[in-house]
Amino acid sequence: MENSLDVAYRRNLQIDSADFMSPVVEKITGFSVQEMTEMSSMSESFNLVHPDDRRLVTDGLAHACKIGFGTLEYRFKHKDGKYRLFADHFTIIKDQNGRPLFSEGIMRDITETKSRIRYPLQINGFSITGKI
Repeated sequence: MENSLDVAYRRNLQIDSADFMSPVVEKITGFSVQEMTEMSSMSESFNLVHPDDRRLVTDGLAHACKIGFGTLEYRFKHKDGKYRLFADHFTIIKDQNGRPLFSEGIMRDITETKSRIRYPLQINGFSITGKI
C-alpha cells in the first residue's frame, strides 16, 4: 500500500476525528498524516474544500449516512494553495440501531485524469479545432 496513490482512511464520526490515514496523504495534499489528524474536527479539514463544493460535500455526506455509502468529487486545497480534484469513495459503518459510527474510504487525486478526459485531443498545444 505504500506505493499506492490512494489515501485509505477511517474517520470516527462519534468523536469527529481520524482514526487512521495512510501516509500517501502527504503526496496528494501536501499535509503530513500528523497535520491532517491534527485538523481534529471535520470542520477544520472541511475548510480546505473549495467553497463552491462545500454544499455538495455536506449533502453527499448526509445522503451517504442514510444509505450507507457514497462517492464524492470535490476540490481540495493543497498545502501549496492550489486546488486539486479528489474522488472520495467511502462506506458508512453503523451500529445495530443504524447510527453512523465510522466513515471508511479511499480518496484519490483525479486532477490529471479529469484534465485528460476534458481535453483528450490536445497534442503539443493544438486541439482538433486549432490552436489552444
